[in-house]
Amino acid sequence: VITKRSDAGSLLAQIGDKWSEVVQVNASEVSHISNALQDGIYLVGTGSTGVAQTMGTLGCGYLAVTLSGALMLKTPPAGWLPRSMQTSSSSEDKQQQQKD
Repeated sequence: VITKRSDAGSLLAQIGDKWSEVVQVNASEVSHISNALQDGIYLVGTGSTGVAQTMGTLGCGYLAVTLSGALMLKTPPAGWLPRSMQTSSSSEDKQQQQKD
């Protein structure tokens, strides 16, 4: 691999006929990052951080929870009201509830 420094100080490597920005790491630098990596030259901008995959997985999980919760809901009987919304049990109220 042929490498050179740009005027801005970036490390460039010749890949085919094209010069691309790379990062060169040694074994001591890689040991701080991950045991799965090896020392060498890495092309800038080609790695995946996993953010898109994580957000997709979370979105699917939230969708599943929301849909399962929605399927558990049912419609209350006609005329049903929560206790806090019920008025006095006069005959007019009973007649109104029967009409609904």
